Amino acid sequence: MEKQSRHPASGPVRRRRLVKSCGFCYRHKVKCDKVFPCSRCSSRGLGHLCEQLTSTANGQATTSSSASKRQPTMAELIEENKSLLRKVNAQQKIINAFSGDQGFSHADELRDPPFFPESAAYEPEQEVAEQDAERGEQPDYLFTIREVYGTAPESVLEPKLIFTQDTEAARHSLLAIVPTQYSHYLVRHHCKVLHWIHAVFHIPSFLSAHDGWIASIQRGQLTDQSYDFLSLYFAIISASLYFLDETEAMGLGLTKDAIKALPRLWFDISINCLHLGQYMVRSTIPTLQTICVLPLVAHSFGMSAYLFSLLELAFNMAKDLNLHLLADESIYAASLGNVDSEMGKRIWTCLDVAHCMHPSISQPYALLYPTSRTSPPANVDDAHFSDTVPAISRPLYQTTGVTHLISMGQFASLYRGFNTEYNKETTTYARFLVAQKYGQKAGTILDSMPEHQPRPLEQYYPIVVTGEAFNYRPWSRFLFSSLIPQCRIHFFRWFLRPAYGDDRFREARKICLQASREIIELRCKPIPPLYQKNWHVSVNTIMAATVIATELLHGGHEEPVKVGFRTEVNTAIEILRQSNTTNTIIPRGIELLQRMLAEEAAAAAWTQEGFWKSLAEISADEDLLALLLGNGSS
Repeated sequence: MEKQSRHPASGPVRRRRLVKSCGFCYRHKVKCDKVFPCSRCSSRGLGHLCEQLTSTANGQATTSSSASKRQPTMAELIEENKSLLRKVNAQQKIINAFSGDQGFSHADELRDPPFFPESAAYEPEQEVAEQDAERGEQPDYLFTIREVYGTAPESVLEPKLIFTQDTEAARHSLLAIVPTQYSHYLVRHHCKVLHWIHAVFHIPSFLSAHDGWIASIQRGQLTDQSYDFLSLYFAIISASLYFLDETEAMGLGLTKDAIKALPRLWFDISINCLHLGQYMVRSTIPTLQTICVLPLVAHSFGMSAYLFSLLELAFNMAKDLNLHLLADESIYAASLGNVDSEMGKRIWTCLDVAHCMHPSISQPYALLYPTSRTSPPANVDDAHFSDTVPAISRPLYQTTGVTHLISMGQFASLYRGFNTEYNKETTTYARFLVAQKYGQKAGTILDSMPEHQPRPLEQYYPIVVTGEAFNYRPWSRFLFSSLIPQCRIHFFRWFLRPAYGDDRFREARKICLQASREIIELRCKPIPPLYQKNWHVSVNTIMAATVIATELLHGGHEEPVKVGFRTEVNTAIEILRQSNTTNTIIPRGIELLQRMLAEEAAAAAWTQEGFWKSLAEISADEDLLALLLGNGSS
């Protein structure tokens, strides 16, 4: 028995078949032409290395004697030369970053004079990018990333955390992957189209620093930047490409895969730069600016929990810099200078908005911070003040690049006031009166800003970004059109559960249902894809549909009324499915709504059989349900 256990019977011997593919295709498990050099290796600049893989068959190293050798065609040689030039460019960037060489580019030397005759000249960059996309090859920038990280082509498109240690190689690699060919466009697109949402960096100052830095990189100079600046830079271009129209992005030479992958990749780099800069022990203005920009895309990448922890930490960092004490004409404001003082006020307001407006924190038991002394930001465009020119605020009825942030700050103050008064009351009905009071206030905040007040009959037209200043007011009005109903739902959602059994709170059902229908009606309008990419637009749609589904489940209505409720919920589901965005909450929201509809259908069947005598319990995504409607949902 021991001998049998020590020497188990071996199975049938399988003869290993002869490998006829080249080494590259065999290792990457892709189809090979089985003629050498194969077309795949030629297109990647590996034609001189392409040969049949030497394999071991029956204990002997063998190669096929019938392996086809051929002379590459002129077209294949041109493709191979293009690939080699891309590799040279990528390697030259890394060499320049390490050596700081200011001399001429080796790639330029190869291009002049041309190697091929005029009949075989290179195609324009856009055509080359399209051909690369057709054959599955990555464009220049993704190829550079692959060279820096030493990763396989398919893994470049996978989001990952990188640069986890502060080393000289990490700094040089960061500079090597700065997308200099897209940087000017992406940064200016952010300043023109997205800056009004947060307004936390001074556009003229940032553009001046950015343009000088990019120019030095293009000259091959080793221009070291702090991790704080790099984190802000990558956050800016991440949000810019995420919100950029796909047609415009492809016009830059980016493929669809790159458009999808790069925003998350740059987001990860921004986060890693924060850690490399030791942001937990070093409070700086650029670090806080980064944290204020990241919410534009963090929710869409499933990083809501991480972002909320980051915002909590940012409050303490801001207090370390005395940003909570920036009252007008105070000692702290004067010590920072005009630009930093104004940016400090905007940062504090932005952090307050991001904290108070987060769905999981806009609730009565949220942590209450003491009121700061910081004055609201001045209503003035960045071009109209500097360190030598003071920021003179304009009236709120005049729209500037900061007006939207100021109005959002007033909504944050509304939430803070509601939370404070709610906690002071001890009875449910007294708290209900507080909700009524603040529900009425929500509709009057924008009275001093007529250009930002919602217009029920407004039609939203496609966005056209030209060389002129971007008119963000229609987008702002669209956001406020759903924000005001959202506020009412947030204030009254705590009384939804008692409203189904206590007539004193019946008004909560009516207000929440009406607000939800306003949101769904707004989403039924044709809106530009740019508007749909805001994470809160998807959240508000799901929350509104959840309120309607709750009324369908617990309202005790007759069947004709229930048909209307089902139609409204299904309409919301269809809107979410057709959304031109990749928000991670959308599939969870659709699943939640479908389960609520299924629960209602099952409850109706039980009622017909005489077994269902109580309110239906929602057996769905409880975490998401609590996020949307709080404890008042069940």
